[in-house]
Amino acid sequence: MKPGDRVNWNYAPRGGYGYMIKVAGVVRKLTTKRAIIEVARKVDGVWKKEQRSVSLAKLTLRTTPSPELGELTE
Repeated sequence: MKPGDRVNWNYAPRGGYGYMIKVAGVVRKLTTKRAIIEVARKVDGVWKKEQRSVSLAKLTLRTTPSPELGELTE
């Protein structure tokens, strides 16, 4: 993995419901154990980009573009 790569973040909501949500993101910075990724979140009906620090173990590479992140569909 390197900065600029498209990834899916396997996000587990708080509360112990036992399921994971795949959140599309883009790697911005890497360290040995964590990554800073940019994700899109819908706030008041508008998609806004924000950065999250996540464990590398929760990331997988993705190939499909995400329009919410401003990526062009192929």
